[in-house]
Parts: sequence; C-alpha cells; structure tokens
Amino acid sequence: MLNAKVADEAFPIVLYNPGAGNPHFGGTYQSEVLASHGYIVVAIGHTGLTGIVRFPDGTEYTPRPDAPGFSLPREQMVGLNEVEQFEARKRNAQTHIMPLHVADVSFVLDQLTALNDDQDSPLYHHLDLQKIGALGFSLGGALSLQVARDDPRVKAAVNLDGWLYTDVTETGLSKPVLMIHNSAPNDLEPPDRRELRLFAESQDWKLLRQVQADWYDVTITGTVHRYFSDRMRFDRQESGYLPVRYVHHITNGYVREFFDKYLKGAEDGPLLSGMTTFPEVKMISSSSFDKPKDRFHKRDGTGF
Repeated sequence: MLNAKVADEAFPIVLYNPGAGNPHFGGTYQSEVLASHGYIVVAIGHTGLTGIVRFPDGTEYTPRPDAPGFSLPREQMVGLNEVEQFEARKRNAQTHIMPLHVADVSFVLDQLTALNDDQDSPLYHHLDLQKIGALGFSLGGALSLQVARDDPRVKAAVNLDGWLYTDVTETGLSKPVLMIHNSAPNDLEPPDRRELRLFAESQDWKLLRQVQADWYDVTITGTVHRYFSDRMRFDRQESGYLPVRYVHHITNGYVREFFDKYLKGAEDGPLLSGMTTFPEVKMISSSSFDKPKDRFHKRDGTGF
C-alpha cells in the first residue's frame, strides 16, 4: 500500500543490498515480511551494479566507461584457474566496489537521519537509529558484512548466499552475523568447480573464526543461489529442488528471529536456539562450540 501512514512509534531499520546485476526491489519476499513485523526496510540501488537507468527524480543514469564493475576483462583472466580468478575478483571488489558501496550505505543512513528529524517527512521520529541491521543477497550479502564492520551504526548483518569478495575475511567482525547458503551440488561436479566451491567455503570459516560476537551458519539443502532473491519466483522450478515459497518461508524465519534478537532485544527464537528446525536445514552456531565435548576425549583426558 503506497503512502500508508506510519504507526505512531519508532521502528528498527533493515538496509537491503541486492546482488550484482539484481535490482534493489529483488528482495520483496523478505522486505514485506520484515515490514509486517515491525521493521522499516530500505533497499539501496547501488549505481553501476544494479541495472539502474534513472534516478527517482527522472534523471537518466549511465555509468562512466571507467566505472568499476564486478566482472574483470577477459585478458586479465587468461591462464588463471578458478580459485585464482576468484582471488582476482575479490581484490577488485575489495579495492574498488566495497568502499564505494559502503559509502552508499553510509550516505543512505545520513539521509534517514535527516528524514527522522524533518517534521515534514512521513518518517519523522519513526526511525530507531540505534537499531540498524544490514541484509544482502550474493555480493550484497558480502557488502552487508563489510558495512557492519565499517559503519558503527550497523549493529548486525545477514549474508544470503554471498561469496566473500571482501576483506572482512582478514579482519573479522565484532557484530552478530547470520550466513545462509545453498546446498552443495551433486557428486558429478567437475574438479575445478569443486575446488572453487571449497575455497569459497573456506573463506566463510576464515571469517567466522574471527567473529567476536554470536554467529549462525545455515545451509538449506535442495536449493541453488537464486533461491535467495525474488528471481526464483519467476524461474522454472526444476525437479529435485525444494518449492521456492517453502525456501522463502525458511529463510524469512531465520532472518526475522536474528533481527528480533539483535535489534529488538528478543530472546532466542525456536530456530536460532535449535528447539525447532526444518529437515532440509543444517545449522552451526558459535554456541555449538560452548557445549561439553567429553565424547571427544578418553576418560584419562588424553584424547583419541
């Protein structure tokens, strides 16, 4: 409903960052659910990467020929294996793309602060600027982690199936993190692709071992990358994969509980606590390693 009156209270904010080549309205399956449960969701169209052709005031936008993009020229990839290509794209992203997009997010937060103070704004005193989370899909998920590190106003971050083209793998984070992934492919995956996937997964664990806050790592079987945006609603459903609406239901459950806990101060929900789960979900969390590990040691304490 356009131009609906905002309820008379201040709400937590979730900033949505789309993936490379995806529009900023590509996560409505989550935005609408979060908004209906007491969040104000702001989707950011990062110019040059999300297919924007004009701004809201009608001004047409054409990226400069030298504007940084995610893809690298073919000649820079010649002779590189899959992992080396990943590392080249990562260096490009962390040098040229991430700083630019973190600046986008910080600019948006500055504008929201101004709107919250503007008596003529429909958001006047409706934004709780002490409760801000970042949510993103694919490259936008990696960006959400980076902005949680770089902008102190962001208190928690969710990465939806984004490989970590960011240097947070080197520095870690001091904010709560939720990562949600698609499942591993079948056993016929070519060796070079398997090597790339395992390397990308190693970057996740390199980050998580350095997170100085609660973290959750969730894998949903029977899914592929595009399940974590609106795109899958319009794609042909392939046999052997989960129904897309069911996957969105699962994803929304974990994301909502995460932000309820770390932005609203709620207690652990049934999913994050592990009291309730889905048969297609595997979750590992920082609290998993706080449990007794006696079964890994001999009675004399020497271990196996």
